[in-house]
Amino acid sequence: LHFLFGQVEIQRGARLQRMFFFVHPAIRVLKDHPEIHKWQETCQQNVDRSSPEAQIDSFSDAVLAQYIPFVLTQYKLLENPWPFNKAGDVIALCRNTTMLATLVINVILVGVYTGSYTHHSMLDMQMHFENHTWIYVLTALTTIHLSFS
Repeated sequence: LHFLFGQVEIQRGARLQRMFFFVHPAIRVLKDHPEIHKWQETCQQNVDRSSPEAQIDSFSDAVLAQYIPFVLTQYKLLENPWPFNKAGDVIALCRNTTMLATLVINVILVGVYTGSYTHHSMLDMQMHFENHTWIYVLTALTTIHLSFS
């Protein structure tokens, strides 16, 4: 329900007045969108916290200049036919797959790579891995990493 109504508190003299408004349909529809969540987290980290006025100014500038156009663009993309309305989900899948492939590649390299300082050529992979199966596994993982990045 908190995505249906927004709330703003305005100070009028000595009293505080609450005002409610309807949230734009784009915000309601895209509340679980991965790219919008990423923007929100980045905005929370990058907001200027030197003073309350600077915090409000920095946040409102970011929302007006970046968040609203971004959400409206994603909402317009969502109205497109099927393969084109899933752009944000595809971007999130590619990002997560690339990070997972990078993690697995690094774990394998730390665990099984031998022979960093050898007089043999770096292109001779059989000299750097005791089991040749790891070469095929790393080749497959690097192909996945390259295709999703």
